Amino acid sequence: MKKYRYLRVSEDRFEKPFVSRSLYPRLWLGGFVATLVMTLWVYVTPLLGLPNVDFAGILGSYLAGQPSIMFSGSWWAGMVWHFLNGTLLFPLIYAYWIYPVFNRDNSSVSIVDGFPYHSVLRGEAWGLILFAFSQMVAMPLAGGGIFSTKTLEPALVLIGCVIGHLIYGATFGALTASQKQTVLELRHNRAA
Repeated sequence: MKKYRYLRVSEDRFEKPFVSRSLYPRLWLGGFVATLVMTLWVYVTPLLGLPNVDFAGILGSYLAGQPSIMFSGSWWAGMVWHFLNGTLLFPLIYAYWIYPVFNRDNSSVSIVDGFPYHSVLRGEAWGLILFAFSQMVAMPLAGGGIFSTKTLEPALVLIGCVIGHLIYGATFGALTASQKQTVLELRHNRAA
């Protein structure tokens, strides 16, 4: 064991990456499809009586310094930023920092002993982490307040956002699960 400034980590933990580079395409495909499904959800929510939280408009307004009109140049720039986050950045953060917490020693049992975290549940947990981040960082930066308190309908915005992030997480988790991992989880569930 080496002593690092704030924590102890065994040397072999850093010799091998948590995620093999051969899995990057699966991560990125899962992130792209999950972002696409979440984005479709966002634009369908007004049909269900929920407010539209336009991620592309919010991100585009950061870039332009003024509100983005749908399908304007800054809106498209925001949409590209949204897809880069969901396709490339968030899957890599999940793979290197979140997945190891839920899947130590490549087993299907998490830190909470005895509770099997199926890949979809891990994905949904990741979606909730992203939801919390968006509501504590991104929404206040956009002027919506922490947990959307400064929006016109805070409760409805929160409902739409949490459902959208759960959709992202479940889709991502389902598409990035390896067959080996799924077999281990099925065996663990049958044995329980």
